[in-house]
Amino acid sequence: MSIILSSRDRPEKLRTVIKSLIQNSENCRLIEFLIIIDDDDDVTKVECDNLISSHDKANIRYFIFKRRGYEYLPQNQHEVIIRHLRGELILFWGDDIYMKPTIGWDSILYEEYFKKNFGVYFIPCNHVRSNWKEFGIKNKIDTCTGPFAMPTDFYRKIGVCDHPAWDTWVELISQEACCYYVVHELSSNHDRSHDKLSERSARIRRETNSKAVFHSEYNVKERSRWASVIKDHIHTLNKCNNE
Repeated sequence: MSIILSSRDRPEKLRTVIKSLIQNSENCRLIEFLIIIDDDDDVTKVECDNLISSHDKANIRYFIFKRRGYEYLPQNQHEVIIRHLRGELILFWGDDIYMKPTIGWDSILYEEYFKKNFGVYFIPCNHVRSNWKEFGIKNKIDTCTGPFAMPTDFYRKIGVCDHPAWDTWVELISQEACCYYVVHELSSNHDRSHDKLSERSARIRRETNSKAVFHSEYNVKERSRWASVIKDHIHTLNKCNNE
């Protein structure tokens, strides 16, 4: 499994998130953490070095990009995934998302959902006891249910889009393709309280990704086209498995 996340100016949060995921995993040696940071973010770079030295059993790597802003995050993730990712399953996380301590969460996600159900796209955590919905209402933006995961093969099919709300974009595709799952055994808290970075990202989402644009006729058709691609992909996989 590959966990990919971006972080900026929140070393304490990043440390807590990574530590919790490692401590509650069944086998952290089968997980790689790919952290994306900005070139002017020295405090996060120092924290990444500390994480690597203090968790010798975990595979932690970080990648530095020239700072371009929140709206370019999908492109940065895409570059890391294409060039460096090694896992069968990609888990998109965040430096402000705390999973409720669940021993063996990685086995639940991998064995019960990826291996058995082939969840081409799924929400691995429900937001329980979270202020995320409140944050979304306050900032007048759409909200998704939680961090999400997908097989690497699925990502190679669908790739990246230019929307800052890429998670919602793929969520709608997966729902139309009938390959959307929610992992009810796991829960998380998306901490959006008193965070200037979160407020800034919400502003960018509002300015660059209005409902009129996101749900335009062209984009609706584009998502339907990708949903058909994924349906064909799943059909081919099922046919191969049955044979």
